[in-house]
Amino acid sequence: MAQMQAGMLVSGRKWCDFVSWSGGMPMHVQRVYAIPEWFATITEALAAFEENVADILADYARITDGLPTTERVNYDAEIRF
Repeated sequence: MAQMQAGMLVSGRKWCDFVSWSGGMPMHVQRVYAIPEWFATITEALAAFEENVADILADYARITDGLPTTERVNYDAEIRF
């Protein structure tokens, strides 16, 4: 449900069909409509996630400030396809 509601949130659609099928069984189709309460919950969770990522990036930048960069080694440079 969360995935379908998030899809409708970003696409602006009002409904989405949930389809389930397994060999030997009849296909199940159920129309699911957008639920504003889900949109609010998803938006709040996304804002919290973005804040958490910003904090992690700030911590990383602070901790690594002034450290020398590591030399990049391309170990697969000789591999030819």
